[in-house]
Parts: sequence; structure tokens; C-alpha cells
Amino acid sequence: MSAEIEARRLLATSLIDLPYDAETLMAVIIEYRTALQALLDEPHPAAGQLAAIRAIFEVFDWPTDDRQYALEGIEQIVKGGAR
Repeated sequence: MSAEIEARRLLATSLIDLPYDAETLMAVIIEYRTALQALLDEPHPAAGQLAAIRAIFEVFDWPTDDRQYALEGIEQIVKGGAR
């Protein structure tokens, strides 16, 4: 189960049965924090694509290089091909 789905499930189920004693409430807060941290640690799928596109921009010489080459490279990255 993805971290996002797990975090949403935890939130939905705990709001229904909100604990009233301090010990149970702290346990729920710790569980939330763990689930949210896992969500934050999970890399976004587009992060790799963005890094690859930035790499094209870094090496591309705008005044002299063929812009079509850069656009084709970006299109290949967005479509999921290796660059």
C-alpha cells in the first residue's frame, strides 16, 4: 500500500473513533507522524523526469545549438524514454 493511501486511511479511520485519553491520542499522533513521514520520503514519480530535463537545459547552448534537438530530448523524457 502506498504511503499516501495509508496516511489517508489512518486519518479517515481515526477521525471516526477519536480517542479521548492522552495515551491513546499520543499513539495515534505517532502513527500519523510515521505515515506522513513515509509519504514525504516517497519520491515523486516526476522528480526523475524533471532532473533529466534540467540536465538538458544545463548543457544546451541556446545561442548556437539546435533548439529542436533540446525539444526532442525533452519530449523523449516526458514520454518515458531514457535519455
